[in-house]
Amino acid sequence: MQLSPSFSRVSCSSSLAAAGRGPGQWWCVLGVGLLAFGAACSDSATVVPLDANTERADSAVVVAILTRGPEDTFQTYLLASEGAPQGRLDLSTALELPDALVAQNDEAIFIGDNERLVFQRYEVNADYSFTLAGEFSLQGYGVAYINNQPLFFSPTTAYYVDAPRGQIIVFNPTSMQITGDIQVPELLRDDYLVWLGPSHRIGDRYLAAVLYTNDDYTATAPDSTVGIILEENPNEPIRFLRDARGIGAYLSLVDSRGDLYLAADALSGDLALTGQDVPSSRVLRVQNGADAVDPSYLLDLGQLLDTPATFGFWPVDGDKFVVQAWASDVDPREVLEPGSGSFGAPYFDWMFVDIATGTRQPVRGLQRSVANNTIRLALDGQTYLQQSFELGGRSELYALFADGSAVKVAENEPGEFWFMGRVRRPALQ
Repeated sequence: MQLSPSFSRVSCSSSLAAAGRGPGQWWCVLGVGLLAFGAACSDSATVVPLDANTERADSAVVVAILTRGPEDTFQTYLLASEGAPQGRLDLSTALELPDALVAQNDEAIFIGDNERLVFQRYEVNADYSFTLAGEFSLQGYGVAYINNQPLFFSPTTAYYVDAPRGQIIVFNPTSMQITGDIQVPELLRDDYLVWLGPSHRIGDRYLAAVLYTNDDYTATAPDSTVGIILEENPNEPIRFLRDARGIGAYLSLVDSRGDLYLAADALSGDLALTGQDVPSSRVLRVQNGADAVDPSYLLDLGQLLDTPATFGFWPVDGDKFVVQAWASDVDPREVLEPGSGSFGAPYFDWMFVDIATGTRQPVRGLQRSVANNTIRLALDGQTYLQQSFELGGRSELYALFADGSAVKVAENEPGEFWFMGRVRRPALQ
């Protein structure tokens, strides 16, 4: 699964980390919305056999929903339609899959099946059913859990970065054949787990953050604010970008100029809230084309937002972002048990920050709440976030706008948005 850390939720289910979900975008699957599409979905539960004569959709929106069953079991539901989701989803029309990562390139949806440890390519047909167009297995590489989106360099070259094992599996995303592997042991650190954050394609390379934590997510490695450059180069596929001014970076975003910003938030603020003496939440920058963190730039969110901890890092319109900030009028020592994280604590304010001006304002339309799911949802240039109110309970989906407002677009019953994206007809069809 794609991961975005929510470290205050570690205590919610230790089985999640044991299963390989790592620092987790959710730690506990919070009840998040089941949306319906504006256009009626056809029988998306149908998987049409691969056939050159099958008409593919010119363009289709695909949404994945993750649901939680008994004993922390999970199912993924996949639906397609012509437009953005609205209303409430009918999962009876969905393609039911096991616990899975969902990713895309321009032409297809890629499923990381965590029961069989295989990658699958699905294409969307004109009637919004799906065609399974190929798959390959990762079992021979010792992969225990598929938790990173592939890096698509071209229609014929993609990388799956298996950070916990220090290896890159190279494959052809069109033919769905493995073409090689690259060992990158320099990704590993003794006595620490390694997690690759969500990556961003900038030019001909990808940039992301790499996070190193101990087994119980209560400490980071000394060089724990680490950026990484990933390139299509078997001789030097990765290069590190280190900076000691902050710790625990995992989330990042890219602005309109192609500059990368790393959120060094000390494990989503959890280290500060558990009483550790750590740097404030900070934002660092890697300028477009640079091979080092910009030493002249630092945005101190602790100071700007008057907060001991921030959570999440949602991009808005390229040059702005939204975070949740622990409320300045609440002393965490008075409301949290000693040594405990902030899971379930309803003391986070939603704050809108302008990168260019370094200014802040409360997000209009969102009230103080618990720390929420940090999964990135974006469709056609619009960013969304989801807000949950109780474990397995009611959830809401909001659209974020560049004026600092958030507008609720749906209210939902249990089930969590896992992916939203648009794909188009494969080029040769």
